[in-house]
Amino acid sequence: MLIEQAPAQRDRQRLNRLKCEHSGAWISAVPSTHDGNDTVLRPRNFQVAIAMRLGLPVLDEEKRCSLCMQTIDVFGDHAACCSVSSDRIHRHHRLRNLVDRICKEGMLSPIMEKKGILGPVDGRRPGDVTIPIWRSNKGVAIDVAVTSPFGSHNISLSLSHARVMHKRKNTTNTTKTSKAQVSISYQ
Repeated sequence: MLIEQAPAQRDRQRLNRLKCEHSGAWISAVPSTHDGNDTVLRPRNFQVAIAMRLGLPVLDEEKRCSLCMQTIDVFGDHAACCSVSSDRIHRHHRLRNLVDRICKEGMLSPIMEKKGILGPVDGRRPGDVTIPIWRSNKGVAIDVAVTSPFGSHNISLSLSHARVMHKRKNTTNTTKTSKAQVSISYQ
């Protein structure tokens, strides 16, 4: 009921994201550098993340992004989805590296950015971390996607943004992997 009464599409999207499984797990997680320094939020980043979760402004006034010149509203949504900033790529690589490290610790012999999963297709790597033997003597490719539900092309999506990205990736690659010796898991 709260979602339907939200005054703006951004608020409805934010509230829908809060319903997603594990969306608040980071709040109750015990800070630990056991898995590396990338797994601990700095105090200011934690404050901004909490403000964004609650739908509170993180800036005093709108500003222009110095990289792409688009408007950064007071909620700071643009910072998570700027296509010119390399921040999305850095976040992707940190997550990919964390998955790879966990797989190595589990002695799963992961291969990062394995080529040729889709056959002779130039430049396509649908999996960030591939585990050669997973189930039934087949491997699994884990693809990490860093997205934002507040991007201009995602704000009006009714489904969970993660589900939309999962469906989009599956549609693109399912036919290409039907003969491959690996299944692809989009996370």
